Amino acid sequence: MHRARFFLPLLLAGLLLTGCNQGDAIDPEEHQALQTRVQTLEVENENLREQLAEARSSSSGGTTAGGEVSGTPLEPAVLFNSGSAWLTDRAKRQLDDIASRLGSTYSGRPVAVQGHTDSVPIGDSLQTIYPTNWDLSAARAAAVARYLQLRHGIVAQALAVAAANDLRPVASNETVDGRRQNRRVQVYVQ
Repeated sequence: MHRARFFLPLLLAGLLLTGCNQGDAIDPEEHQALQTRVQTLEVENENLREQLAEARSSSSGGTTAGGEVSGTPLEPAVLFNSGSAWLTDRAKRQLDDIASRLGSTYSGRPVAVQGHTDSVPIGDSLQTIYPTNWDLSAARAAAVARYLQLRHGIVAQALAVAAANDLRPVASNETVDGRRQNRRVQVYVQ
């Protein structure tokens, strides 16, 4: 349906131009009307292209083709204990504040939640729960999204969850404090 709306103006313009180039004498007023119609169709076509691009962007949940989450990051990031996807009391308070801002400042806008880890491999005792840091980062993002949905009523259709593993550190993984900062979930508003 959308493709038909997208290509219909181009098809009509092509047919009009083809008909005009076959040597038929055309009335100048009719020619002007056809040119006006072609210009109108070109504008409609451009509008449809923009709508399509917007629809593609919104359906990606706020992520780019490279998996980057787009939007405005809401601070602070929610931090996690090593090897854990459980929300601490402090994390819940931060999410309560973020949810309040989502409701007051960004009401109705899509939200992307991206989980991260440090670079420490998952230990043997946790591998049945989180086989990789990728799984752990996804579990962290899901915990935050679930909390926002259940505790604050943010509708699931407005939430997107992304897992970044240890690929986007904000600090060095060589230090205890750096690893602590990298074990995080970031909430983005579109």
